[in-house]
Amino acid sequence: VKGKVRSFSELLSFVGKDHFHHRLASQMGNKKLAVVFIFFLNIVFGLGTIALRNADFVVAFVLIIQTVVIFVLITLLEMGSKKRNRRAGDK
Repeated sequence: VKGKVRSFSELLSFVGKDHFHHRLASQMGNKKLAVVFIFFLNIVFGLGTIALRNADFVVAFVLIIQTVVIFVLITLLEMGSKKRNRRAGDK
C-alpha cells in the first residue's frame, strides 16, 4: 500500500519486521535473550492465572494490576523500538 514492496520476493523479506519478537530482539540486541524474555513472560502470566483461580479479591486485584503494568511496559517498549526503527530508516 505504501509502495515499499515492488515484488513477491521483497514482500517475503518485508512482511513481519514489526512483530513483537522482532522489536524485542532489536531492543535487547539479542534474539536468544528476546526468546528467554518471552518465555519468562509466559511463565509469569501462567502462574498468575493459576493463582487467580483460588484467590480472594485482594490477591486477584493485585494480580490483575501486575498484568496491566506488564502490558503497559511492553507497549512502551514496542513504541520506543518502533520510533527508533523509523529514525534509523530515515538516515
